[in-house]
Amino acid sequence: MVHRRIMLMLFSGGFLLSLGLVTYAVCLRVFASEIISSANEIRSVADAWRQLAAWRRRLFAEVIEEPIATGGDRSYDVQLTNTLLSKLRIAQPTMVQMTVTMRGGELRSVTLVMETGREPRTGSGVISMEWFIHGLHGGIHLHGHRPRTAVVEFLSETPEAQRRKAFALNPDCVVKPTGCKSAEDILPGVWQLAH
Repeated sequence: MVHRRIMLMLFSGGFLLSLGLVTYAVCLRVFASEIISSANEIRSVADAWRQLAAWRRRLFAEVIEEPIATGGDRSYDVQLTNTLLSKLRIAQPTMVQMTVTMRGGELRSVTLVMETGREPRTGSGVISMEWFIHGLHGGIHLHGHRPRTAVVEFLSETPEAQRRKAFALNPDCVVKPTGCKSAEDILPGVWQLAH
């Protein structure tokens, strides 16, 4: 009788722990999707302030204001990491970050970053950066160390369909047990964006 109770308690505890971890993983994936969506919504200074204000009101979210950089740029970061899942070895360490940079009341750039992996030499990452600086040449510029890393840069005048593709980071990377092993896993179609 005592053994049965102990087994029932162990089973119940394991079930509740598993349920909690699954709930946590679902919330992480949703937050990652929302960070990616926020970057897609920013087309002006007003949009940027609206998105940053929305993130400031959220539980478990923090908007970090970086010190003024050389030249007067001011950056605001919204970041998500899967620390608990990675420490429990359920998923690879993964970070998603949106950075909004302004200067003199004007929007300069919106950047989405996703990095995954335990080792810098074997990890993968993508940086997608939209520039709001006028006078630069158009199109999508792509560089990096294929297949693991990619940097995608484009202007705010880029057609909406291309822009959305450049910001279409894969939120599953945050909870995927094996992580995302290449830039293509993080941003599907990344190597075709410049074509």
